[in-house]
Amino acid sequence: MFRKALYAGTASVTASLCGIVAYCADKASSRRIVYDMTEDHIASLENHSDLELKFVQVFFRHGARTPLSELKAIEPVEWKSDEVFSGAKHTYIDYEVKCLDGSPKPDARVEKLYRNHKRLHGGAHIGQLTSVGMDHCYKLGQRLRQHYQYKVQLLPKTFNHQDFYFRSTNITRTIESLRCVVAGMCSPLKGPVDIFVSKSEEEVLYPNSHHCPILRKFQVALYKNLDLIPGMKPHRLEMQELMGMSKEEQIDFVNIRDVVKAREAHSLFIPDFLSSRMDHIDKQACNVMTYALGGRTEGNNDRDVLQMNVGNLMHLIINKPRRCCK
Repeated sequence: MFRKALYAGTASVTASLCGIVAYCADKASSRRIVYDMTEDHIASLENHSDLELKFVQVFFRHGARTPLSELKAIEPVEWKSDEVFSGAKHTYIDYEVKCLDGSPKPDARVEKLYRNHKRLHGGAHIGQLTSVGMDHCYKLGQRLRQHYQYKVQLLPKTFNHQDFYFRSTNITRTIESLRCVVAGMCSPLKGPVDIFVSKSEEEVLYPNSHHCPILRKFQVALYKNLDLIPGMKPHRLEMQELMGMSKEEQIDFVNIRDVVKAREAHSLFIPDFLSSRMDHIDKQACNVMTYALGGRTEGNNDRDVLQMNVGNLMHLIINKPRRCCK
């Protein structure tokens, strides 16, 4: 038995596009082994004749998108809908979005927030997958197909719906990213593909502070005063001075990084004082997310906050292959 599960989710800061969890079985003893690994690690297992690859979970982020906001302190750029979303026809397939229990697609709370937000200069909505991002995800699908169909030979050459389980967060850009990966990995397809999403109050693929009051209280308190993070204040003041902002204002390095990376992916204007400091911005953005997700502030239990952020997801990652490979 084999089965591949693909999950498209979101996160604010990440170091890699794709994460892979492989589930192998010891042929002699039927012992089950879970590997959290990169493609290089999986390739190293090919020399282990005593192991048989049974199940693979692939977690990946969405492709390049429009930013989640604009920075008032820098020159705006045009995000024109007829330009940033056009093309990438090779990524389109028939698909149907369903709730995890098979019922119709549930209400998309986060997507409604995006649609109700003020549009970017040029008219595009915030947080939307662009044709550049679609092509990124399509190429990821091609890589997965090359490895798991031709090299590892886990998958048959003809797509079979029973071999796959596709899940996404209920956000348009992640659903579309998954669509593009499937197009690159599974074409040609016969009939629509089912993509499953969770109700917003039950979502575990991202830290769900909207439906965890304790987690939300912690994150709101942190973002109101990022100087709680050790060493953050001098970096914040320096960046605000460069951006012509007063000391009383408070910038968010995660937001700055989001805007710059979105522009970079689409070859749009980035001020020199930001592009020359990207390593620094990356580091401070990672510091913010480390404290937001790991709870590393004075008076908080790091472990509790981390569990509230990713505990349910870790449970899913570990137990899904075990249930499927019994």
